[in-house]
Amino acid sequence: MFIFPKGVSLIICTYNGSELLEETIRYVLNQNVPETIEWEFLLIDNASTDNSQQVVRDMWNIQVPCRIIYESAKGLIHARNRGIAEAKYEFISFIDDDNWIDTNWINVIFDVFTSHPQVGICGGQIEAECEINPPAWFEQIKESFAVGKQGESTGYLTMSRGYLWGAGLSLRKSAFEDIRLAGFKPLLTGRIGNALLAGEDTEICFVMRMAGWKLWYDERLQLKHFITSKRLKWTYVVNMFKGFGYSNAIIEIYYLFFKGQKLSYGSLLFKSLRELLLFLIWRGFNIFSDIKGNPKTLQLQLYYSKFSFTVKNYYNYNEYYNQIKGLNEGLKKLGDRNEITELMKFSVITVCLNAERFIDNAIMSVISQAGNFEIEYLIIDGGSHDQTLEIIERTIEPVLKDKSQWRCQDINFRLISEPDLGMYDALVKGFKMATGDIISYINADDFYLPGAFQKVLNAFNHHEKVKWLTGIINIGNVKGSILKSLLPFSYSSDYVQKGIYNGVLLPFIQQESTFWRKELLLNVDFNKLQSFKFAGDYYLWHEFSFQTRLYILQESLAVFRINENQKSADKYLYLGELERIASKKTNRLDRIKILLHKCIWYASPSIKKKISKDILFHS
Repeated sequence: MFIFPKGVSLIICTYNGSELLEETIRYVLNQNVPETIEWEFLLIDNASTDNSQQVVRDMWNIQVPCRIIYESAKGLIHARNRGIAEAKYEFISFIDDDNWIDTNWINVIFDVFTSHPQVGICGGQIEAECEINPPAWFEQIKESFAVGKQGESTGYLTMSRGYLWGAGLSLRKSAFEDIRLAGFKPLLTGRIGNALLAGEDTEICFVMRMAGWKLWYDERLQLKHFITSKRLKWTYVVNMFKGFGYSNAIIEIYYLFFKGQKLSYGSLLFKSLRELLLFLIWRGFNIFSDIKGNPKTLQLQLYYSKFSFTVKNYYNYNEYYNQIKGLNEGLKKLGDRNEITELMKFSVITVCLNAERFIDNAIMSVISQAGNFEIEYLIIDGGSHDQTLEIIERTIEPVLKDKSQWRCQDINFRLISEPDLGMYDALVKGFKMATGDIISYINADDFYLPGAFQKVLNAFNHHEKVKWLTGIINIGNVKGSILKSLLPFSYSSDYVQKGIYNGVLLPFIQQESTFWRKELLLNVDFNKLQSFKFAGDYYLWHEFSFQTRLYILQESLAVFRINENQKSADKYLYLGELERIASKKTNRLDRIKILLHKCIWYASPSIKKKISKDILFHS
């Protein structure tokens, strides 16, 4: 996996764009970027014959690095590839020489990619700024000019729309370098000089999706697309749709991969012919009587060009298909991209006091986790007076010194040993120190199972909606042997708020197997959490339940070790605190439902999986 410095490389690719660049650069120079975000500007001159380079040199008057690079190979895709190769930073944002970006463009790009590590490509909403009053037909086809909203609201577009426009397209450099290493060679080049070819933006989106990355649309990313009078002429638009038709013929092959289908040239030829004929039948052949200014004729041009390309490239389709097939195989060799994201960090907290009996097992279960992630391990000791501190040092020091023992990408360890006001006072200290993307805490007498963190990471990456998850309940003895296991059935947010998962009415939410995204802690009252002595974990679950559902991962992640010294062993004190936490009261109907739920809880896993909507498939 490639790793590049966090920052933004803003890139403009231009061909004889001197007349457009002056206004575009003004918007670039007007970016409002804090000193904490590093960024640079690159102009990729795609074999221009005008003074595009000089325009940028004369205007650049800020301290941000500006580099001008000449690319002799004509074609937008070649210019963009050169820009990616030259970019210093991980986050790359492409704007065209006629795109006027909002003052917060760089800030939002940085925020999107740092906040959503599974996102490989993002884009925003685009407003038209026409040089002349646009023709009447413009409003009907404005999306063909990359104008408008790309989604209903900010969020993922991976499985809905499935692609983003090239104007304002931003991507991760590491993601692109990975697909390049897997063998990606674009079939679509985009514009070459004045030739209006298209589709290179859709192709890169599709390849990123093949590699497991997600697409994101953000309404905060706003730009104006300046459209010259030349581009508002009917002849220009007809040629543009002709290019759309050619590119759609290639994109059809990618669709085959998403549907798991093999190449059938006959099927593709028949489909393109059927589209053309059905359009003529549906719209009526009378569209030929009013060609100029009629958007319907543009759609006809697209279908005709697609059919024509399919006919003419009979001998090339196998080559196209094999190239994409080879890329798909190359991606598999690199590993499942769903498991390879920008390095995510687990922050794990262990609170302890005189925990010499099992602390070494807990430590090793954390730092021996294997996978493509970082671990931040925080041990908060309450001032132990037995051998706990010596055991901690003896256990972790050799591993920290010898990186060859690391099975993850990085391990950061911190030990705090000082008197505290109780377990949850110490836990709050850990939460405030945690910097990871995924948070969990493990008691000194419990332990994680091998592979737990990678399974959790896969689940978070595979399921966009999941912010809070737990695994199979495993109860072990003092020797660490598992005595019994139970796949949870369902954790209703309403029941969490009523205090029903109390170990009496329904089973506990097992803390050692529970993981969540850091953002859930933002709405937790740490002062209140510190006030608990026994049921602080349930207070966390109660607060989380107002923000999201608790999902169940069908995997064994950790073991709760039965031990006579555990805080939760005194159920009466635990239940007493839980009464303070529950914000809702149960009613008669709840009691009936609880009995039904209890029966299902102890049914076979196959029955639970058929009924529950909260159980995730194996990661």
